[in-house]
Amino acid sequence: MSHVMQHAVDQTLTLPDARRFGFRIYGRPLGEAQRRSGTSSRSAAVLAVHGTPGSRRKYAPVDAAAARRGLTLISLDRWGYGLTDPHPDPSFSHWADDLAYIADSLGLDRFAICGISGGGPFAAAAAAELRERVTAVALVAPVGPLAGWAGTTNAPRLDPMHTFSFRILPRSPLAVRFVFATYRGILRVSPHVGVALAMARNGWADLRLLKERDVILELGDMMGDSLSRGATAAAVDLALFREPWDVSPETIQAPTRIWFGDQDRNVPSKALETLADAVPNAELVRVDQQGHFWLSHRFDGVLDWLQHSVNH
Repeated sequence: MSHVMQHAVDQTLTLPDARRFGFRIYGRPLGEAQRRSGTSSRSAAVLAVHGTPGSRRKYAPVDAAAARRGLTLISLDRWGYGLTDPHPDPSFSHWADDLAYIADSLGLDRFAICGISGGGPFAAAAAAELRERVTAVALVAPVGPLAGWAGTTNAPRLDPMHTFSFRILPRSPLAVRFVFATYRGILRVSPHVGVALAMARNGWADLRLLKERDVILELGDMMGDSLSRGATAAAVDLALFREPWDVSPETIQAPTRIWFGDQDRNVPSKALETLADAVPNAELVRVDQQGHFWLSHRFDGVLDWLQHSVNH
């Protein structure tokens, strides 16, 4: 049996191998989603996955909006971030195993999945492995399969910056840890400077967000929390991204929508398109005049789609 501990709004589950897995619930209380799950073939619960770096706090700004739509967002700390312990043998298929256990422990037979940026591969992997249990898949600016997936050669071409970030840098975990540890120090001194650095390569659509104090505080708090345990988790993420996925997005059965800002320079567009092409009946939505961080003020469209998908 799993053991659930509550710490204010944070919760942790103890997995069978004694690892701790943390999350925070936003929107509708979980009990209501469980009751609905018992009377309907679809559930309003959403397993929500943050990016790289990130934490369970990513979905805090949409708490009230999710509640209005009857959605329960179970915002997960991924391995090594926030409250969640690292995995001894990280892979996308093992992530799906953990999510299946979490869903079982929370009494969720069926659920939707949402993944943002670096959380996109983890969300897609869980949907591919858990198949009929997943009611909808929302992927926002996801990192696509940079080296294809097992049994394929679908490795998209990358521009020089993405080649360095996703294929060369991850070869040295020490270098990745150094980069993110330095970034954590900058965030501690000045969240505004830290967020500005994260947006340095982006277009005007993201840079204009630097004028919005609430957005800066929100992103700075979340990024700082995400690196509170060090930079090892980010190094693991990048190592997984550069290798072929050990699951196939072709096995995803649920309705899937992928959003991508037309000014997004953070994630490789070719890899994202490879993912969209691989998922059966996936819908790719390009968001005009938006960069990578547009969700900071435009999450309603994603929530509306999730609400519609889990109710039809």
